[in-house]
This record gives sequence, structure tokens and C-alpha cells, in this order.
Amino acid sequence: MPKRWDDFASIRRAQIEAGMDLTFSKVCLPYYINLVKELRPESLIEVGCGTGHLSENLINHVNTVVAIEPSEGMHAVAKQVIEGSGVQLFRLRAEGYRSTQPFDLIISHMVLQLVDNLELFIESVAQFMVFCQKRRESIRKDTPELDDEQVEAKLKEQWGQLDEEQKSKFIPMGVDVQHISELIPAQASVGQ
Repeated sequence: MPKRWDDFASIRRAQIEAGMDLTFSKVCLPYYINLVKELRPESLIEVGCGTGHLSENLINHVNTVVAIEPSEGMHAVAKQVIEGSGVQLFRLRAEGYRSTQPFDLIISHMVLQLVDNLELFIESVAQFMVFCQKRRESIRKDTPELDDEQVEAKLKEQWGQLDEEQKSKFIPMGVDVQHISELIPAQASVGQ
């Protein structure tokens, strides 16, 4: 999926910066700015940051903003957009990101809209994250010649070999989802 967005990166940047993307500028951006003002998180991570415009705006309201983007084209544009803003940008998939600190807020703007069962998806992601935390170090110890990408591939391979009952044993301890919301433009006031 990330490669699919490579060709659209410069187009999306032009649309957003020219104010042509009214959903972004009049609905989504004000929504997220109001959200961080209300919740006052110290840190947030944007998963699938695209062009970086949202993270670039949110850094003005949050101490630490981390943005991850797997698409090479989107990442290249985001790097230019957030330059000098203080946003920490990484080119990788969500499952490849590792942090020693929890985030107060996780945003995944226009990324999960194709997921049919969001609750099940989040539960599965949390189980996979716990599995990766428990298995990553032993894979590195057993096969030190593997680079990061090969370790991730090995984790995915091992995860794929487990049945649902085995996967369910990886309880997401310490993962606390307090709120999930979906922004539907009709619910937001244009020009907030």
C-alpha cells in the first residue's frame, strides 16, 4: 500500500498548501487542533502522516510529535514540510516503530478508513505489538546477522504461523485505549 501513495505526494502537498483540500483545512485540521487543545497531551504520534501537514500544525500545541510514514514519496514531501518544526519523522511502517516512552495521543488521520472492524483491528495490532516486544530480542540474539528489516520479516513470519488461540495469549498489557473517534465531516462545523 505505501507505494500506491508515492505518485500522489506532490499533488497532495499542492492541494493542501493551496487550500484546495477543504476537508483538511476546514474540517480535519481544526478538529485535531481542538482535540489537542482539549486533551493537552505532552506527546503524540501520527501514524501514516502523509505530507506531514497535520503534524507540522500540531507541534505548535504539543511538546513532542513523532510522525511515521511508510511511503517513500510522502515521506520525502513530509521531510520538506516539517523541516525545522521539531517534528520527529521516520520512514517506516507502524509495526517497525519502537519507542521506550508511551504516547499520550495516537492519531491515524485518513489511514484506517478502510478497516471494517476497527475494534478487532486494534486488538490484533496490540497483540502483534506484544508478540514483537517479547520475540524481537530473542530473534536478535539467536540470529545476530539479521538486519532490522530481516528481523521484522522473521517476526511477521512467526506471527503468521500462530493460530488464533496462540495469538490471543499475547495480551496487550499496558495498552490502554481510552477513546476512539471517527470524524465525519457532517458532524464538524466547517470553519471551526
